[in-house]
Amino acid sequence: MIKVSELMVKEVVVASPKERAVDAAKRIKASGVSSLIVTEHNDVEGIVTRSDFTDRVVAGGKDPASTLVEDFMTRDVVTIDGDASILEALRLMKKHRYSQLPVVKEGKLVGVIALSDALNYIAKFFLITGWSQP
Repeated sequence: MIKVSELMVKEVVVASPKERAVDAAKRIKASGVSSLIVTEHNDVEGIVTRSDFTDRVVAGGKDPASTLVEDFMTRDVVTIDGDASILEALRLMKKHRYSQLPVVKEGKLVGVIALSDALNYIAKFFLITGWSQP
């Protein structure tokens, strides 16, 4: 079975908990990602998504120039080890309703695995093996 480390993106776009929301929002737009992993000393502290910016900052009436990432990030994010199987990653994503998981090694961030990465792999697998529905 393929491991998470084989499909993960190693160059993760991150944010600091003390960063202003406006700066993090600019980075998320410029990088084209759907979320930023919030880290401190390469430890995963949380995650902020595009939805968090609209729902918790803008619609929440907060000033993006003075609101810090730590004020609206999702804490206690589920992570996965790079040696775990891609099926375990999919199970965790389904269970927690995540579209991506931070990948850690010995507690430190080493990558991120997205639902789209896993689904692309599975689709290629079925195409290569010639699998079809009965």
